[in-house]
Amino acid sequence: MPVLGLLVPALIAVAPAQEARRHFLAFFEWDSTTLSPEAAEIVDYAAEEMLKNPALKATLSGHTDRTGTTDYNIAKSQRMADAVASYLVIRGVARERITVIALGDTRPRVETGPDIREPLNRRVEIDLTGD
Repeated sequence: MPVLGLLVPALIAVAPAQEARRHFLAFFEWDSTTLSPEAAEIVDYAAEEMLKNPALKATLSGHTDRTGTTDYNIAKSQRMADAVASYLVIRGVARERITVIALGDTRPRVETGPDIREPLNRRVEIDLTGD
């Protein structure tokens, strides 16, 4: 019994500190570039992380489902990522800390055929990098 008493504090003492989240997904409704309340909550959390750590930079990757043409989806993914960037700026993050990438339907989370409305594919991925 005394052995357990000695091991538990040692295990707790060496446990690593929990790191801040660095990857977020903000999902969008079909054919929309407006942040839903749920998506805004996720972007709020990313903004808080960036404001706590001024060394962090955000890469925003816009993605769409396979409805619409390739050109339309690239443009829509750009508008979705721009909406997230604008929201981060409104929350106090400097625009210079944000990079926007439009990927259209080239990197789906869920593989589908053409013209399939897949909610998990309509997203902006927010990746925070830095110290």
